[in-house]
Amino acid sequence: ASAPRKVLGMLYLTNYRLKFKPAEPVEDAFSIFLPAIAEAGDVSRLLVRKCRLTMQDGTFIDFIRWGVASVIDAVNRARNDARTLD
Repeated sequence: ASAPRKVLGMLYLTNYRLKFKPAEPVEDAFSIFLPAIAEAGDVSRLLVRKCRLTMQDGTFIDFIRWGVASVIDAVNRARNDARTLD
């Protein structure tokens, strides 16, 4: 088994997507359609602050960052708003 990749970058929350832009141009940017997110949760342990986004299909991605609670709240609000705009 291989270790998960760690990529430095910035998260951007829009009306319909959560975008990730890596700090290094060799890495790929990606975005997640907000209604595809089933759950946003806190999976922090000790000093490592992690936010886990679980998709509708059961896959997940973890983001390491401070201020996990505010990120989760913002994603959940935007996700609920995106569902009502559909």
